[in-house]
Amino acid sequence: MGDLDVLQAVCKAHNEAYRALDDFENSPLYYASLCGREVAVDFVLKAYERDNRTIAPDELMRCVTNALNQNIRALLQQKMTLEEVLQAKEQESECGEEDDDDETGGVWFGLLDDEE
Repeated sequence: MGDLDVLQAVCKAHNEAYRALDDFENSPLYYASLCGREVAVDFVLKAYERDNRTIAPDELMRCVTNALNQNIRALLQQKMTLEEVLQAKEQESECGEEDDDDETGGVWFGLLDDEE
């Protein structure tokens, strides 16, 4: 889920850290959505809301476009709440929609197996 405690501490020490851009012009919201950190995405969205700020449309579009999955996109577009996203994620894992890398060799295609 990411290190929410660190994000909260930085934002507490530096009020507008949630809006800061790095050397590549990427924001914390961009990285949280890119990496699939639902809780961090929600935290940053609520920080914007709390401060009565809006996310620039081009920034939001970048985040939505580069989001790791549909749940993050729905969260960014306010189509789902954090609770709904986490519930959907739990249901997906219960239904076995997670990767079965151990059984099929996954993305490694058996490259790390000792057998030849």
